Amino acid sequence: MKSQLKNLKFLIILFLTFNSSSIFSQITISKFEKEEEQIVEKSVPYDSLSNWESLPKLSDYKKYIGQKVYLPLKKNRYTDIVPQTYVRNVEIKDFYPFLFKRNSETIVLDSTNTKKGLSKTFVFRPSNISREYHQTLTIESINTNIYKPYLYYGYFNNYERDVAYDFRFANNDMVGNKYFTITDVLYGDKLKKMNFSTEYFYSFESNEKKSNETFSKNIDMNNSDIAFELKDEATGEILYFWEKKESGYIHWRSRLILVSYFIKQKQKYVGENLLPNFGEIELQDLKKMSTIEDENGKSIIIPKKVKIEPNDRWNCIDVTILEGSSWISYILKNQKDETVAINDIGDWILEKDILEKERQEKISQQNLKLKQEKEFKDIELKEKIAFEKRKKECIEMFGNVNGELIALGKLKIGMSKEMCKKSWGIPIWSNKITNENGTIERWYYGFDFSLYFVGNELKQIEQ
Repeated sequence: MKSQLKNLKFLIILFLTFNSSSIFSQITISKFEKEEEQIVEKSVPYDSLSNWESLPKLSDYKKYIGQKVYLPLKKNRYTDIVPQTYVRNVEIKDFYPFLFKRNSETIVLDSTNTKKGLSKTFVFRPSNISREYHQTLTIESINTNIYKPYLYYGYFNNYERDVAYDFRFANNDMVGNKYFTITDVLYGDKLKKMNFSTEYFYSFESNEKKSNETFSKNIDMNNSDIAFELKDEATGEILYFWEKKESGYIHWRSRLILVSYFIKQKQKYVGENLLPNFGEIELQDLKKMSTIEDENGKSIIIPKKVKIEPNDRWNCIDVTILEGSSWISYILKNQKDETVAINDIGDWILEKDILEKERQEKISQQNLKLKQEKEFKDIELKEKIAFEKRKKECIEMFGNVNGELIALGKLKIGMSKEMCKKSWGIPIWSNKITNENGTIERWYYGFDFSLYFVGNELKQIEQ
């Protein structure tokens, strides 16, 4: 019995040895994909000394996220519009809506959202057509993404082949005088997913029939490159600011006021003397009026004309937004007690800047150059010493490759939390997400930059 067990044990050992040799004697060929290191630099923050800018990349507009903007109130924009007709008017001026809600809502048309003189009932009764062909269309309500819609023009002619209906909505005049915070910038695929439309619920009546019908009109969001997500400072409501681009001109630059820029302009110019940097022009006095005669000899009162001449000294008494305007206006006053408003301050020079320039010109050009060169070298040397000190410290802590990247304020996948803090500093906030796969820690740095860690290792850089 013992002999049989001994033989069995020998056979098992022999079997395992043979199989082990077979497995490890096989040649294996492996291929490892090389992972490219992702190195991301921080975006340039918004400088409140600058107004809206045309930026090279759409993603660069994210620097405006977090900025507060003001939407001025513009009244009586639709007074010159012919309210309704069945004779098509091809010269009607368009007032495109610019504020939208994510979710559409049903609005019943009444006097608060319809232009004065415009009824929600459109009657087709031309004198040259028999009464039996007369028709009536009544818009009962609309379902739309337009924020506070306002019907300013309507056209109905069911016998016209190309366009039987033309109803035009804009935002109500009263949507202004609000403060918003920019919470997101939409472009590319994100903007294309914004499907805004207006659906009309109407009744149609003629001698032949009476029916309730609907039709829908999409709002083309592809006509502009970007849109802003806005949070109403007073109500917390989320709206979307999008405006049609015409001939390359983007209207939001002249409609939304950057609050931080407005404040800086007020601080810079109010109380300062300015001189025009252009030839002679005429502007209107904001306060004084003149009486003149028109072509028929009738007396009319108009704002007094004020000549702006080179070397005239004007004092800036206020930086404001004039009623009914959406521009920043600089209010200037001269020694003649004449008061004018200008929108382009770039054509004016601060008197103190002129005096400083004259003072600098009196200084020897050679001495000034030597002084500037020394100051530049001193600054350059200080910066170099500070950088080399930081670089040495980072290399000592993290090695040559990682140390140089961290000294330059850059990151790459695989870095530790300590490395990331040394490179970018302490995050604005952080949180942890735990699921069945483990725990992920997220650090948020602003400008849409987030770092994701698993344990102590950087796994993902999100922009």
